[in-house]
Amino acid sequence: MNTYTIESFFENYKELIPSVIEKGRILRLGYNEENGTFTCQAAFDKLVPFDSTVEFEMKMRAALGAGKFILQLKYTPDMLCAEYFPELCKFLKSRFPLVNGFFDNAEAVYENGIFTVDIKHGGEALLKKAGIETAFPALTMELFSVRADIRLTGVLETDMEEHQREQEEFLNSLPVPKIDPAQPEKKAAVTTNTASGASVDFRTANVDFTRFSLLCDDALVLMGAPISGNEQVMQMKDIPADYRGRVVVWGDIFDLWKQRKQSRVCL
Repeated sequence: MNTYTIESFFENYKELIPSVIEKGRILRLGYNEENGTFTCQAAFDKLVPFDSTVEFEMKMRAALGAGKFILQLKYTPDMLCAEYFPELCKFLKSRFPLVNGFFDNAEAVYENGIFTVDIKHGGEALLKKAGIETAFPALTMELFSVRADIRLTGVLETDMEEHQREQEEFLNSLPVPKIDPAQPEKKAAVTTNTASGASVDFRTANVDFTRFSLLCDDALVLMGAPISGNEQVMQMKDIPADYRGRVVVWGDIFDLWKQRKQSRVCL
């Protein structure tokens, strides 16, 4: 039976294949006619970054005109290591939205089948409630064919009461949106009742941030209009120095404090 590498099988698309993916040995190919999804499962001798995986998937999806192109990475169990934890976090973010932010700057140690992760921004209770103790072992089993559990240490929780109070004050400060009957109806995502009894309808935004390892599907818009899916999305470092237009910034809020009667948000 012939063994094909990604480079040899997709030789007509060599310019689209990142160098770290070229030597992957194809184990299985599949195509779902109902949703137009191509699936390529391949074994690798070197660990592949998440960003390279997403880059390859996006380019192949466009080149093949597919609804979706999925690259399934396969490694041997001995390749699982603590150094790959940041990449595992990115894989988790793509399928487990709550991970966003909680593992930033975290330090991981892998011993005896357990990742001991020292987190810096709290969130243990939320992560466990959302199923991190099931999702993480499932991911390592998928990629490395071995179950690895996760144990959280470090700053496990922040002052949630303070956070909830500030969130309530923020919601109370928002005006109730007025709907112009002459304008097309916009999708209402969530209706929230504030402490004063007023209800606020939040809309959702759906922007493709995949190549930046960010999630935006059905993200709530707290203020302003949703970001259009047609907007140009780039990293902040790529914004031209002489640009004078308006810019919308996406980021994780990790701190909030007040100084001289002004609220400041850290991204």
